[in-house]
Amino acid sequence: QRVIDLLGHLLRGGSTDFPLQESTAGRITQTLLDLYPEASPEVCTALLESGFYQHASMNDEARASAAQIFLESLHEFRFERQIELVHAALERCGHLAIEPLRVAMLESAHDVTRLTAAKLLPEITSRFADIPSAQLLQTIESLRTLTDSEESDFTDRGPLFISLGRVGAHDNVPAATANEISENMRERLGHTSSVYDILEALGYLASGSNLSKEERLEVGHLLLTVLKKGLPGMSGRMRKNEEGEDVLHFGRETTAYTDMIPRILEGLGRMIAVEQTPDVLFQGIADELIKLWTEITDYKRIWAPAATMTLARLLGSIALGKRRTDRMAEDIADLLTRKLILLPVMQVISQVVVTGESSERMDHIALRVFHELTKRLNEQPPPEATERRQILETMTAIAQREKIGDSAKEVEHVRRVVIEALFEALRDRVFQARGMLEQLGASELLSETMRADIQRRLKPAAHRG
Repeated sequence: QRVIDLLGHLLRGGSTDFPLQESTAGRITQTLLDLYPEASPEVCTALLESGFYQHASMNDEARASAAQIFLESLHEFRFERQIELVHAALERCGHLAIEPLRVAMLESAHDVTRLTAAKLLPEITSRFADIPSAQLLQTIESLRTLTDSEESDFTDRGPLFISLGRVGAHDNVPAATANEISENMRERLGHTSSVYDILEALGYLASGSNLSKEERLEVGHLLLTVLKKGLPGMSGRMRKNEEGEDVLHFGRETTAYTDMIPRILEGLGRMIAVEQTPDVLFQGIADELIKLWTEITDYKRIWAPAATMTLARLLGSIALGKRRTDRMAEDIADLLTRKLILLPVMQVISQVVVTGESSERMDHIALRVFHELTKRLNEQPPPEATERRQILETMTAIAQREKIGDSAKEVEHVRRVVIEALFEALRDRVFQARGMLEQLGASELLSETMRADIQRRLKPAAHRG
């Protein structure tokens, strides 16, 4: 294994005094590749860590062979680190791994290999724009063979649907094929247990470039309908665990809150990020997400915390995007302040309020956010370190707005409060406090007197640190 480490070091250019000739490097990579099939799992791990398969001396044929060999060894690994190394190696073999992965997905005798192949295929196809249409269609046909077969022994068809949606979203897939896949998936929703996976797959398809406008609208409306639909009530009962302790167990319906909703939101997020989404659909998605946030913050709809945070980030991306109106950005910023104290929401707010420079309403929202954060900063017990840093980052962002509130006096007050809070944080050794002060000290929006004061006070602080 030490020899393998040394050879890997040489291949990576570790010896600048004696650089490898191309012919020598080629012999080393071929030797390491030949060693792999019969090596023990420990030696295989060392070979994968060496990264020999990435060297330029390996031609396409050798790289395709490497992908095949790596796949065949996958079932022998037990440790997560080893499995991650195989995954990384296959991904770095690039488009040359597509055919070995497709064949392994269909024919491997090992469930773990088939499942891994199904999951890795879209990871690779999504990274390469020049994959021939014929190869993509062959991959799609293989995936559909497995999803459509009633006798398939594939352990979990969910990843197959997701892979089908992601591969089908590739730019080089014909529009007719993409539409057919989407229509077929929508029809299957009521006839399979892989509902969440199909919904996720549809989100990928609808963010691709080839789906027709009509089919894109169908998918968008479907996802919104499922998202808005009333979720089943959560049921729970007490059970004994192995230690004899009473533990509350929830029913399977809780997965709708923790699994389905985030998947749909992420799909809608991909859709609003692409220009192919029709304006009417973009507006519809934005309007419905705003309504959902309003219902959640009014406690008329209950979602899991992770789903709520995903929604907040999605609303933030809409407010920061190019397609939204100024009014929409203001509405979103205003609504997000309802959950201001949550860190992810605070992060979104700090970005949104900085962008709305020309809006009088945003000036007032920024001032309201500032007052809420100042109040939280001075509460007892005080915020813990991570929350304190995020509060300060948001306040620093607000302080760099040209206008805050109604008057120049309010702007001056906000900036002075932020500066003092940051110097107090610097004394407490809060991470990034100095960087925030330096940022303010360099901002031309602050008065020359204020910038000079920051620079003067930072110098002795630097000596103390």
